[in-house]
Amino acid sequence: MFATDLQAAAAFFSYLAGAAGLIALIDWLTRIPKEWIRKTYHLMITFAMLFLVLWFNGWYSALLTLLAILLLAFVLLRIAYRFGILQRLSVDRQKGVNEVSRQIIYLAISYSGLIILFWGLLGPEWKFLAILAVMVWGFGDAAAALVGRFLGRKKLKGPFFDPKKTVEGLLANAAASALISMFVLLVGSDVTLPVALASSVVLGAVGAVIEAASRRGRDTIVLPWSLAALAYPVLTLLRYVEGRWLG
Repeated sequence: MFATDLQAAAAFFSYLAGAAGLIALIDWLTRIPKEWIRKTYHLMITFAMLFLVLWFNGWYSALLTLLAILLLAFVLLRIAYRFGILQRLSVDRQKGVNEVSRQIIYLAISYSGLIILFWGLLGPEWKFLAILAVMVWGFGDAAAALVGRFLGRKKLKGPFFDPKKTVEGLLANAAASALISMFVLLVGSDVTLPVALASSVVLGAVGAVIEAASRRGRDTIVLPWSLAALAYPVLTLLRYVEGRWLG
């Protein structure tokens, strides 16, 4: 999209700074529910992977830009908490800055690993899997959190599920994950509609269960990596079945 990766880096930084500033301004002016603000920031970070993959010509430039910005965010975070700017975004009020700092570290591990493997090592034809994994994580988690918080009534039960999460949130996650999976597959890959539809159902269901079982924000790493690892064999199998059926 951009002529050079330096231009892409400048655009990427402008996107993050502008979006974060706009969300902060809306929060300051309206004081809407904290969960809405948190998930708006969450989706901002989700779209960051899309822009990293589409705007940059080289995976190494995208990776270095991402890590540099996350390092800067880590430093600025300490300053922001001193002035009470980010407390509204923290789930754990007692740990405050440590919670958001942990999420930055998780993001660095998750995003950089996806870029290295599905773009750097496997080649650009596979980088759509990095987008798919992060989009499912981002939209699925946001749907689960908002529906679970405002409409959730029935808590999940079982030794593997987070007892704070709800059945309504899990179902919302599955639906949102399936829809975004099908969209990314149809737009970003060469799969047919039946393969995209079947794959999205599987990925949506698995993503919802993994998110419901994740605690303390670990889904930032576990969910994208699990979905990316699952997507390849699922797509391969369904393509094979489709070929045999049509052949």
